[in-house]
Amino acid sequence: METGIEEFNVGQVDLQKYIDEAYERKPSRPSRRMGASFIGKPCERAVWLKFHWAIQENLDGQKLRTFALGHNLEDVMADDLREIGCKLRYTGADQIELKIRPLLVCYPDGLIESGLPGAEKTLHAWDNKIMADKYYKELVKKGLKASHPEYYSQLQLEMYGLTQELKRKVERALITVINRETSQI
Repeated sequence: METGIEEFNVGQVDLQKYIDEAYERKPSRPSRRMGASFIGKPCERAVWLKFHWAIQENLDGQKLRTFALGHNLEDVMADDLREIGCKLRYTGADQIELKIRPLLVCYPDGLIESGLPGAEKTLHAWDNKIMADKYYKELVKKGLKASHPEYYSQLQLEMYGLTQELKRKVERALITVINRETSQI
């Protein structure tokens, strides 16, 4: 039976290569600021070098694509949080930049104003991450501060920055983490 559809062997075209190259071609300029997650890196020397612009990462297309995926999943998670009753601000296109110091900034993925189960009336800084299974399991086993001190410090700075911005104390934070392989949260 003739279907009129020509068989195509995906192995003939390396789409990942082309997509990664497209990400690499996108213009980007080195930032003169340090992001909040970098300040918590365990290696103080790396933090010092980055702060003094001695380290500049050249990210390959796959890494840039992974960051884009994580950024897109922020919107999905924000919708999921709203679905369970959370009231959120500063998400998606309305994401806020918090200047902690002239060269230190953070970008929380949002502010949960209310509705978080178990703490319905409490303000929370909110950040979303996507992790490989290995790092996700380490997080579950050891907790955030021990397994990912850079994210722990990022949340601390986000709570501080939101407190300054809102003129209201933000004492709690929620980090949602999605396991890249299993979709566990």
